[in-house]
Amino acid sequence: MSETEDIARKEFELTLRNTKPNVLSEYSRLLIEEQVRLANENGGKPVKISIERREELLKQADTIVYVGRVDPKKIGEAWEKASRGGRGPIGGALDD
Repeated sequence: MSETEDIARKEFELTLRNTKPNVLSEYSRLLIEEQVRLANENGGKPVKISIERREELLKQADTIVYVGRVDPKKIGEAWEKASRGGRGPIGGALDD
């Protein structure tokens, strides 16, 4: 491991120590899902997840905890529905 990688790993560990428990729990869940997915792709052999990917997972966990889960399919459907002829008036307002 290079010195740069070692510094990045230590900084990430410090970040994890300062992370709120609910975000840390979500991060752990996402990390395990990622490890299982990658191990399945790798023929059942364990894989190493980079610090960069772990940082992405931590950001994703933070977003999920504070914003909620987003279902891309539902967003796509809502976008399609809203973009056909525009959306309806807010609060039932009508043009004069």
